[in-house]
Amino acid sequence: TIYINNISKTINGNQHMIAWFIYAFATFINLYYGYFASFLRGVGAIKEVNKNTIIARILQIILTFFLLFYGMGIIGISIAYLAYGIVFRALGKYEFYNYQKIGENLSKVIYNFNFQKSKELFYIVWHNAWRDGIISISNYLSIQASTLICAMYLSLADTGNYSIGVQISMAIAVVAGILYSTYQPALQETYISANRGQMQIIMSRIVTGFVILFLVCFLGVVMIGVPILKYIKPDINLSLSMLFWLSMYQFILKFRDCYTSYFSCTNRIIYVTAFVLSSLLCILLSIIFIGKLNFGIQGLIAAQIISQIVYNVWYWPYKAHKELAISFFDLLKIGFSDLSYNIRRILS
Repeated sequence: TIYINNISKTINGNQHMIAWFIYAFATFINLYYGYFASFLRGVGAIKEVNKNTIIARILQIILTFFLLFYGMGIIGISIAYLAYGIVFRALGKYEFYNYQKIGENLSKVIYNFNFQKSKELFYIVWHNAWRDGIISISNYLSIQASTLICAMYLSLADTGNYSIGVQISMAIAVVAGILYSTYQPALQETYISANRGQMQIIMSRIVTGFVILFLVCFLGVVMIGVPILKYIKPDINLSLSMLFWLSMYQFILKFRDCYTSYFSCTNRIIYVTAFVLSSLLCILLSIIFIGKLNFGIQGLIAAQIISQIVYNVWYWPYKAHKELAISFFDLLKIGFSDLSYNIRRILS
């Protein structure tokens, strides 16, 4: 809040601060009620999680366009983000308690708290939970911290356009990563059963599906989404070149995650140090490129891409392919063959 207040001293009115507080509350809601997604995945209701996410996101997008059209500005965007969290929570709660009569069965459970058992469970979970926490912070530094750095050196108009580009490219990556999220339980199961052949097939679906969906979503945004956004908000100067490179960076991050998820599904969070170092390198290069060398937004994006391609984007795929005993091109070949077979089956 101090930071937001500091960089917006020249802005008249208090709309930006109202929007900030709504956005902060919405972020809290989205993080807190994320446990419903974990609950649903835990009981095998993967389809319900994805359905809830898509419904809530579509509502957020529609509400964003509607509120922008009626002049609500950044307050409208924040309200739409809050609506996403509330709807996702409501849908998640409904789906969970109605999935295979879970709500009815839970109401019959009598639970007696046991401190020692809870302590043992905490230490079991904590073994990898702290690593996941550090990775989450590293991902934040690699993605969102760039907006803060941008605001320190460039105008609010440039920062706003950059931020919109980041949000759009992140939305593309989230949609493209649906198969990546869906197949996590199946990947864990095949690892437990030591079925390498099935693991190769699942990884081929994850990687190939992500590549195809990302390309389709990016083209859809460029051909349909951006023209609609510029029609609704003509003063938005969203560069297609900037959107392309931001999307390329998001592609690199999610492509990397397709492979690191393979290791996490085998209960190995071995990429913590690499993620931390890459996020620190990202911040360092960003400050040098945009602050010292005055490369502008292009320098900011270049710093992000460089921080990942020096190690993460090639090493983890290499290590995963080595363990799976399959090349990248053979993986894609299996993925495309599997996709074409399923398409033919659906059409027939």
